[in-house]
Amino acid sequence: MNKCKVIGCSDPLYCKGYCQRHYRQSQRGSLKEPTIDSLLDELKSYEDTIHKASSSVSHPTMKNLFVLLESIIKY
Repeated sequence: MNKCKVIGCSDPLYCKGYCQRHYRQSQRGSLKEPTIDSLLDELKSYEDTIHKASSSVSHPTMKNLFVLLESIIKY
């Protein structure tokens, strides 16, 4: 079963990726909680910065983090 795309909401889907409560809020324009889509859009706005940082970082854990972020952006 798919869940609502509002982060932290585990209610079942109702329409357009939202549960019934969040769908109604989105229709009224009163949805304040972040969605997966809004966070992805925000991350994509930093795509160039992330790419430049990933090529200059040498610490393995940080390198893996940037590789992960770049793969999320490309998804």
